Amino acid sequence: MKRQRQSRGKMLILIALVIVLITFVFLVGIVFVTLLSQHTRSQYNVDAFALNLAKILNDHDRVGQMNQMVARNRELIYTTRQDYIGCEEQGLSHLAPLCEQLINEAYESHELVESEQLSEIDTVSKELVKATRDYNNNRNGSSISIFPWLKTFEPEVTRVDVGCIKNVQSNVRESKVIEQLAEHDLKQGYVEPKSDLFRANINAKLPVPDEQLKFKFSALPAFVENTCAPPRVANLEMFEQYPIVIRDKNSGSKPNDRLPYAVKLYTTMDVALDAEQLDRHEITVNSVGVAGGAISDYE
Repeated sequence: MKRQRQSRGKMLILIALVIVLITFVFLVGIVFVTLLSQHTRSQYNVDAFALNLAKILNDHDRVGQMNQMVARNRELIYTTRQDYIGCEEQGLSHLAPLCEQLINEAYESHELVESEQLSEIDTVSKELVKATRDYNNNRNGSSISIFPWLKTFEPEVTRVDVGCIKNVQSNVRESKVIEQLAEHDLKQGYVEPKSDLFRANINAKLPVPDEQLKFKFSALPAFVENTCAPPRVANLEMFEQYPIVIRDKNSGSKPNDRLPYAVKLYTTMDVALDAEQLDRHEITVNSVGVAGGAISDYE
């Protein structure tokens, strides 16, 4: 009898341990599933906000239009220089003052385009900062979890990088009208031969003596077959950062001369493991939003 009681006691202890273990595994599973669910929900919200930020970048096709302005200004300076050289070669000295005036006006227009480009970059930066601050200020600060001992909170934006997507060219097509300039661009590798699109993020210099001028095209999907590339969410690895950073608390930027069309959003989601919400841990939730492409060929 005594042995039977001992055996039954050990069996009860073993059963109790198994029940405790199963309960523990069950609770761990609930925690894991809850965190996974909240992380997925937060990722969806962060993706949506990244997409909203990306739409700011090419609002009213500002990137596409600026690229076209750079291209047209580049052609203006080249043709004006060729006219000036032609006057000298033909000995048309009476036209020299007019040619000189046209060159000066073309250079002034280049300064205006550069100034407008920097102004647009500054405008984009300010709009991103405002949108980021509004998001952080309006986010729900209370817990969104149903368990008193496990609370999660809406993500807070900590940083926004701007840039482009890798291997995307500009929306500007090489004009075949000015044959000498087209040959120069192809020889220098400024143009993608298959698509005739100018490569993005390069300085498409003109021949001497105008090689000191900068002509930089921003990356943006071209308008192809009457189709505009839609805004979308991209993989984090496809993002290429420009030298400008937007922060909510300490907003600021580094010098940059290219308009971005993609954003990388950094956020943190707090997780509290106690009822008082004092023991908090951060989970990173990031996303890349891409603006829509050019809305016209401008041809």
